[in-house]
Amino acid sequence: SLEIRHFVNDGPIDVRGYSLFEQSLQSLAWLAGAYGLYKQNANRAGIVQTWGFSLLGGLATVQIIVLQILLFNPLKTGVSVWETPVLNLLFFAYGLPALFALLFFFEARKQKDLIVEKLSGAATLILIFITITLEIRQMFQGEFIKFGPTSNGEWYSYSVAWLVYAGILLALGILKQSKDLRYASLVLVLMTVSKVFLWDMAELEGLYRVGSFFALGGCLIGIGYVYQRFLLKNQT
Repeated sequence: SLEIRHFVNDGPIDVRGYSLFEQSLQSLAWLAGAYGLYKQNANRAGIVQTWGFSLLGGLATVQIIVLQILLFNPLKTGVSVWETPVLNLLFFAYGLPALFALLFFFEARKQKDLIVEKLSGAATLILIFITITLEIRQMFQGEFIKFGPTSNGEWYSYSVAWLVYAGILLALGILKQSKDLRYASLVLVLMTVSKVFLWDMAELEGLYRVGSFFALGGCLIGIGYVYQRFLLKNQT
């Protein structure tokens, strides 16, 4: 942790401030340590493995939620997220933690640890959603993504991306026979429907508004067909 602080601050570690980049690196380091201990815990359970995993994992989780998502979110602070698409500060702050959450999910399933499996699964879905949403804003806004004017193209892209994400979750839910993934897909579709009717109707103009409604209608028809074809048929 001190080496990370030394690296981020180019030497001194007693400077004031705790940037999003440093938070991200610290969280990733703690998650890496927690994951290593959690894997060890499967074969050699002990005080170090159990408490080390719990403390490091809990510390990283609290920091990601309270600091990285709520207090230091670049949508709120206006801090630079770098000009590079995808491989930028957003990737370190939200994308890589999502990958760690997915690793914890698979390991928890292997260990039959239901609590960690549920929590890490939910964290994966939420962090992927945040990453997708913020990366889209970065594509349109560039280095600074603070709340402000939003173009028609950006508004429309959110709806499309969320529907695609919902479709992927639905497909995985059917293939893996997972109710949790299907419910997550349904929640995302309902969010998109709400966005289209509450925001797109007022914010979008011309072909963007028409395209938004057509895309939503087409996806709803497709989802209805999938449920009828693969789910309701199997239940009967």
